[in-house]
Amino acid sequence: MRNLEDILENKKIDYQKLEEFGFQKNKNEYVFKDEICEGQFEVVISISEKKKFSKVIDLMNEDEYMLVDVQDSVGEFVGKVREEYELLLQDFINYCTAPNVFKSKQAQEVIKYVKEKYNDDLEFLWNKLPEAAIWRNQGNQKWYGILMKISEKKLGIESDKIVEIIDLRCVKDSNIFDNEKIFPGYHMNKQSWITIKLDGSMTTKEIFEYIDMSYHINKGSGAWFLPTNPRMFDIIYYMNHHKIVTWDKALGVLPNDFIYIYVGAPYSAILYKCKVIKAEPNPATKKKDITMEVIEKYDKEKYPMKLLKEHGLKTVRWAHSLPDELYDFMSRK
Repeated sequence: MRNLEDILENKKIDYQKLEEFGFQKNKNEYVFKDEICEGQFEVVISISEKKKFSKVIDLMNEDEYMLVDVQDSVGEFVGKVREEYELLLQDFINYCTAPNVFKSKQAQEVIKYVKEKYNDDLEFLWNKLPEAAIWRNQGNQKWYGILMKISEKKLGIESDKIVEIIDLRCVKDSNIFDNEKIFPGYHMNKQSWITIKLDGSMTTKEIFEYIDMSYHINKGSGAWFLPTNPRMFDIIYYMNHHKIVTWDKALGVLPNDFIYIYVGAPYSAILYKCKVIKAEPNPATKKKDITMEVIEKYDKEKYPMKLLKEHGLKTVRWAHSLPDELYDFMSRK
């Protein structure tokens, strides 16, 4: 029998997905059974509040096949059984669990805050660093927050205590560090990142304000480039006949942001400027329903492709934040 408590320590079990995976509920226990090795063995996984374990049963004699958990046991046959057993366990973990690394009250509060306000989930990017995760802006794909577990000693504190921290962007050279509540960014550029301990040394409300600051610094101008293809959709007719428009896009926009709509060939120019009225996450599409008002219309000669590229535009293939250089140029023109 294999104790699964260790491998599930930093995992959150999704009990609805247990049933989708094939677990049967019996009172307070969820049990999964499936055959491996062409029906010669059966894997049993049991999940309850008190105990989490798995085992392999030899169906020929109904006894537990314990060799799969004996490291010194080698050979082609036991190796094949162990391989199929491990693959099934990994499938269970991948499908039925989610990372649950950060467990402090403040960490849980900031995770919830970012999800509700910006609709961003933590991304665990590194297998070798399972206790580190990032948030990124879905528009420009840049990071604006990092959660980690580290020793206080790495912040210059004489202590080996492990704490949860959040790294956030700040205004470059802002010099807001006090080395009590706000530290220079750990493992990041210390001129433009800060570190805050999630241990109550700073109020959660204050941390929310620094998260918002980081998000907006990351996002840049608050202006977005949105390409459209007139061959796929009559965007000219649509925009000329609607003052208020709603689209669903995977953008990190906020109310009062600006969206510049680029129309492809034969126009190949920015033709419309819109102001965002509402930007609400849509759970069904995992995007945002963006409601915006058309506030300006341009001739194709005003912002053609050549001029856009001269002022910092790199690509028209997908939606992204407007380059600061281009936004400054358009604001002056």
